[in-house]
Amino acid sequence: MASVLLHHSEAKVIFVDRALLDVAQEALRLVSEAGARPPVFVLISELLDDEPSPPDAKLQITRADYEYEVLLSSS
Repeated sequence: MASVLLHHSEAKVIFVDRALLDVAQEALRLVSEAGARPPVFVLISELLDDEPSPPDAKLQITRADYEYEVLLSSS
């Protein structure tokens, strides 16, 4: 569903909370496979998310163009 919305809206940027990272990564994968250009990916991490994940954690970040806080501080 998310991939359909991204594809048809021709989104240029997507802001993703770390809690929905797996959903977003799958949607971006499907958009890319459909031949569309995936949007810029901005990862939003909460303060509690700063702890490193264990190596066997389900959610691994495979792509993030920007991190939200870094993006804000660079303006």
